[in-house]
Amino acid sequence: MLYFFPNQGAGVDAAAFAAAGLAHAWPEGKAHKRETQRGPNGSQGVIVAHQSTPMEQVTYNADKQTWRHVPKSDAWCGFWTDQPPGPEQFARDELLDGHPVLLGDGNHWQVPKTRVWIEENGQPVYAPQLPTRTTLDDDGNWQPGQVIAQYAELERVAVAWWDVRHEAEPDEDDPSRITFDFPGANDAALVALAANYRLGRNEVGMLGLFDNRTPAAVLDAVVDWPTLRAWLIEDAKKKTAKEADHPPAGSSSEPGSSADSPATNPP
Repeated sequence: MLYFFPNQGAGVDAAAFAAAGLAHAWPEGKAHKRETQRGPNGSQGVIVAHQSTPMEQVTYNADKQTWRHVPKSDAWCGFWTDQPPGPEQFARDELLDGHPVLLGDGNHWQVPKTRVWIEENGQPVYAPQLPTRTTLDDDGNWQPGQVIAQYAELERVAVAWWDVRHEAEPDEDDPSRITFDFPGANDAALVALAANYRLGRNEVGMLGLFDNRTPAAVLDAVVDWPTLRAWLIEDAKKKTAKEADHPPAGSSSEPGSSADSPATNPP
């Protein structure tokens, strides 16, 4: 991704990025910068990119690049039209473990898990997954503490999403589907992606990463829903098979519920 700051020179820094609402994009000392006499707004300025971007690409070319003005700022962000950046270009130095989720650009992005579901005594239970501080209790024993500040917002998003999803009701016309409202789903999904990638609203919008379905898929990955859903489906199959082999006395054997139905009301 390229970032253009008009009427500024090579001294553009983290403060300039933050003022433009692009704090997430500051390369943290790994910047390639090039002054230009003409940028996407027609004025001189400086183009900044992450150090992984070849220096020869840190330039302005109106015919071969796509640019968009960053709202409420003087800055612009853009990319080479035939080489839109993807997960590898936005990846942070260290990625949290997670699920690959297909986004609108056709790439799979690694969405971090805040918890992992495991089976215990025949039931699914979850274990926290995000990094936490280690503290001491009153007896001087080591204890896990709070999620580190860097991921506190991600944890909040996960809890909010799970609470709403857990309480959702099945669709009357199709019990395998659930419907619910979750205001701010796009921003919540962005919080999840930003934990592993240097992304903000402008990059997501320019690259078309979201559609009306992807935020839910991203947030499901955050709470490790794919693992829980697979367990619920398998458990439902086992129960159906058991009922077919051993129908209740005095009753006829009937087909079990659909595989997706148990997933609408998880434990």
